Amino acid sequence: HVSYAGFQAWLSQLDKAGITSVKTMDMETTAYAIVALYNNSLKLEHTTLNRYVKEHIVIKGQSPYVHSLMGLKNASVGEERAKALVERFGTPWNLFNQDDTEIAATLVSGKMLGLSAARKILTAIGR
Repeated sequence: HVSYAGFQAWLSQLDKAGITSVKTMDMETTAYAIVALYNNSLKLEHTTLNRYVKEHIVIKGQSPYVHSLMGLKNASVGEERAKALVERFGTPWNLFNQDDTEIAATLVSGKMLGLSAARKILTAIGR
């Protein structure tokens, strides 16, 4: 069970994120509210409340290359390592065509990736 204060805090966070919630008393008023909101959304231009319109949150997508490297089984490549490898080699294909010493020289948070980690990545792809 969630307390009323916790529920209101959650609604407040949704509101800050740009997600508006509408509270209604019953199914009938919910239906009326949905129809009213739908009809209002069909209007081309809204100028009355320009000061109060919230900006939509844009979630930056992750690079598919970073995602691919993180998905390598038994390679122990997390987000930080994957980003560093993609930044250095561009694509997983370019990475996989390097020798282990070249991969080991990749800087991750100011430290070299290391030969054992590089060999682990190459072993994960069957090299």
